[in-house]
Amino acid sequence: MKRFPKEFEKEAKIKKERFYDIFSRVTRDNDFKLDIEELNRTLNIRIEEVPDNYKISSIFEELNSKSAVISRGKKNWSEQETLLCIWLVIAYSTLEGNDYNDLVWF
Repeated sequence: MKRFPKEFEKEAKIKKERFYDIFSRVTRDNDFKLDIEELNRTLNIRIEEVPDNYKISSIFEELNSKSAVISRGKKNWSEQETLLCIWLVIAYSTLEGNDYNDLVWF
């Protein structure tokens, strides 16, 4: 089924509302910052630089606007997409009072 631009715009708007709900709660309620050393030690990732909250906002805006116009599937995530995903998982965990390390079960 082919999706039309109006549908993309609607989805982009919903994603934006959800993202900024989490973003505002994290930046308002917590001194939230990703610790690169902790991330590299506890997760199976290697990142050299962790963007601050407002850079994450910029990354989200860029990716969200692209998703509204690009309809093709994608096999690999970009570094920006990966950083945004990590930020969202840790931010949500923080808001819910959970340790993000507890999300992985073996």
